[in-house]
Amino acid sequence: MATETKTSKYKEAVRSLEQAAADLDTDYASVKQERLIPAIEAVVGKSLSDFKRKGAVHVRGRRQEPVKHITMLRGVRLGLAADMQLVSVTVSPEKLREREELMSIIGIGHDSATDVSERHDDYLADIYFRDLHGRS
Repeated sequence: MATETKTSKYKEAVRSLEQAAADLDTDYASVKQERLIPAIEAVVGKSLSDFKRKGAVHVRGRRQEPVKHITMLRGVRLGLAADMQLVSVTVSPEKLREREELMSIIGIGHDSATDVSERHDDYLADIYFRDLHGRS
């Protein structure tokens, strides 16, 4: 029973990421990236913070090579087959750390010594744009 539940959660996570990839492919703004982290971690089999070096994790039972890559969030790229099936997840710890640093800037918006609170939307747009295009 526990194995069956684990397998169904894995399959559900894969479907969730495939749907998010399809959504990102058409309308980036509609995807709530932070909500996808548990699904990403379920597919890769560990916490994103546990990655020490860049690596790709292949989806169980799928042998296709990715023909398309979509940056799910800064530091996480999905490899998709031609039919938009998820075949791999590539995690870059360095890019994840950069993302955390960029996101933490927003958290200091209460500091009157900066203009972060006034430019909150600009910072978010910049972070999401960089995630979308996989740029540093």
